Amino acid sequence: MSKDGMFHFTLNGPVGTNYAIEVSSNLVNWMILSTNTIPASGATNIINAVQPNWPMRFYRAVPISAVGSAAPVLIASNLNNPNNLVLDSGYIYFADSTSSDGILKRVLSTGGTVATLATGLSTSDGHTPTAVVAGSTLYGGVGGYSAYDVFSLPASGGSDTILTSTTGGIFLGVSGSTIYYSSGFSYVNGIPTSGGSSTQLASGNWVRSFAMDDSAIYFCEYSSKDVRKFTLSSHAIATLVTGNSSEVGVFIDTNNVYLNDNGNIKVVPKAGGAETTLVSSGVANGLASDGTNVYYLENSVIKYIPVTGGSSLDLTAIPTNSLTSFVIGSANVYWSDTSGGAGAGKIWRMAKP
Repeated sequence: MSKDGMFHFTLNGPVGTNYAIEVSSNLVNWMILSTNTIPASGATNIINAVQPNWPMRFYRAVPISAVGSAAPVLIASNLNNPNNLVLDSGYIYFADSTSSDGILKRVLSTGGTVATLATGLSTSDGHTPTAVVAGSTLYGGVGGYSAYDVFSLPASGGSDTILTSTTGGIFLGVSGSTIYYSSGFSYVNGIPTSGGSSTQLASGNWVRSFAMDDSAIYFCEYSSKDVRKFTLSSHAIATLVTGNSSEVGVFIDTNNVYLNDNGNIKVVPKAGGAETTLVSSGVANGLASDGTNVYYLENSVIKYIPVTGGSSLDLTAIPTNSLTSFVIGSANVYWSDTSGGAGAGKIWRMAKP
């Protein structure tokens, strides 16, 4: 180990062969740290930051052929508590807050230096911001039901602007020149992205788990447990699914709304129609869909299944209770990992199947 707190070692092997470097604290549970191709010299240097909360750390090199043609690639490490990943064409934006400070950061989707975009994104009721990217600006919210701020921030970093403050609500998203947010445990509101006065667009709906596209907000309504659709253009609200016994999680793709319902994943068309069950294991947690496959977590394994149904396949195993956020790009999936505790957080990338 060097004086800078980094652990260095050399990987030797046949020129052109590929290895996954895996790390473990107990020789039982292994995580992929990086993938490496042996260069013409026959050796490559591996560097990893030492984690003070890991009293022991073990490494091994595994041929890629032994772990599959694709393997997770570490693109950011030594993070506080990464969460709420968002992608644009070049970067991953994410919350990396401490217990007392709301922080937004970004890193190239290929990996590299992590840049801090803003700190101090906090209210008296929360310190973990969520945001979306719209052009060169981040719009988002931070806080809790007792105190919540909706803000804007240059995507390259800088000072944030509080656009409105509320209670009993959350940031929902942006479409065109309007930011949507809920308030008062009942209302859906809009406010211009440039700031100004808010307009109440709908009432009688406590928005909980939700997903948004350019035409609608799909959400689970807390009081009724129904899944509803708020159309942005007309402000009309339609019920897609009724009769749920408990709250459901919601995510979407181009055509469908997916529901996490007591360990099962169900699907209903965005336009309305019959609800069907895609995964019925009782322990599944749906993560995202790209319109081809639905990705979900089951017993510490990220899996995927065609949106049309059929057999599921394993993508990769991960440490138990480590995944906090998951997003899909055009060629890769990305997730945040809090195994190891504060200061040991990571973001991973893996090629789509």
